[in-house]
Formats: sequence, structure tokens, C-alpha cells
Amino acid sequence: MKRAVQALVTLVVAGMLVLTGCSGNSPRVAAEVNGVVIPEATVDAISQGLAAGNGEPEAAGTWRRTAASILISNEIARQVGAKTGASVSADDVTQAVESSDQLKQLAATPELAAFIHDFANTQLLASQLGKDAFMAAAADFTVVVNPRYGEFDPTTLQLGNGTGSLSSPAPAAAA
Repeated sequence: MKRAVQALVTLVVAGMLVLTGCSGNSPRVAAEVNGVVIPEATVDAISQGLAAGNGEPEAAGTWRRTAASILISNEIARQVGAKTGASVSADDVTQAVESSDQLKQLAATPELAAFIHDFANTQLLASQLGKDAFMAAAADFTVVVNPRYGEFDPTTLQLGNGTGSLSSPAPAAAA
């Protein structure tokens, strides 16, 4: 009897280890860019701010993927800037935000101000370096994304068109 219990405990522990290995990163992590964590809490806060800023406060869930994608892009740009030594002045970022009514409106929301400025910085830095140089600088970056957001496409440096589903549909039965 004692051996049966030990065998069962061993089997359960082994199964848990196997399932844990499938998850990749913590469910509290939306993504990692070269080891820099983008927490789910940040995605939550940004998606709520985007929903409210776009007049859809009840629709924060529909903004999660957008928030995650932009947060990933912003972190990639920050690291590309550090790697290449390229930078954009704070005045240029402010001018870019102020020149867009939508960005200016969103940046007026305190919880979105830094996010919107980072977004403008990302766009300006990518433009300054040029697409090819920006892509080349980020080519060796490791980006791990929580499966709920789909897969990261290294050829575009964006989230791909995946469903974000944690499961795959069963193949259709042959007729």
C-alpha cells in the first residue's frame, strides 16, 4: 500500500512538472523582451486607459492585445536605442504627441502619458534609423509572449495574427 501511494505521489508530481514546463512564463507576465518583463498588470492598466480614452470604458478587454503589442514595440525600441546609441529628443516626442489630436487626448490621461510618449518615441526612432537598420538592430532580440496574445513575429517585430487562444481547434473529420 505504501508503495502504491508513493508511486501515485511521484506520478502526480511528475505530471505537474510536465504541465508547468508547458506554460513558458508566469501567467502574470504578458511578455519578455531580452529578459525585460512586461507585466500583465501593466497591460491591464494600459488597456483600461485606452478603453476609457477612446470612450469605451467597459471594453478594456478588447484593448488588451493592442496594449500588449505596443508595450512590446516600445520596449524593443528602447533597447534598439540603447544598442545603437540612437535617441530622440524629449522635445521631438512632445511635438509628435501634440501634433496628433488622438495622441494628445490620450496623453492627457495620467495613466497613459508615459505610454503615449513611449509610443511616439518608438515611431520617431524607427523613422530616424530607417526600417532596415531598426530591424537589423532588433534581429537578435529574444521576445517571449504569453500565448493569450498570440505569437510574436520577428519579421515585423509585432504580434502576429494568431488568435490568442491557448488551444487549437480539432482537425475537421473526413467525410
